[in-house]
Amino acid sequence: SAHSFVCKVLDPRATHECWAYNVIKERYRFSDDGEPGGTAGRPIYAAIENSGVDGVMVVVTRYFGGTKLGTGGLVRAYGGIAADCLKDAPTHIVKAKV
Repeated sequence: SAHSFVCKVLDPRATHECWAYNVIKERYRFSDDGEPGGTAGRPIYAAIENSGVDGVMVVVTRYFGGTKLGTGGLVRAYGGIAADCLKDAPTHIVKAKV
């Protein structure tokens, strides 16, 4: 499950571990993990939607480095890194069994 995957990849040193996933169209979830509402999970999910990939989960781990990014900076950082990862990730086609 998505929850067990997130638990496996958590880093206790991280400040935030934000994520998003979609199983199929219209079945998705995302989490800002303490970041201001809408600045992390939603941009990660938007990157997933824009990639056209289904059945994927993206977890972005953030370590606070002392500089506050502001809401716009957070949206660009989380959405941008998610989009970059999805662009470079290997994919494969899965045929559904009926």
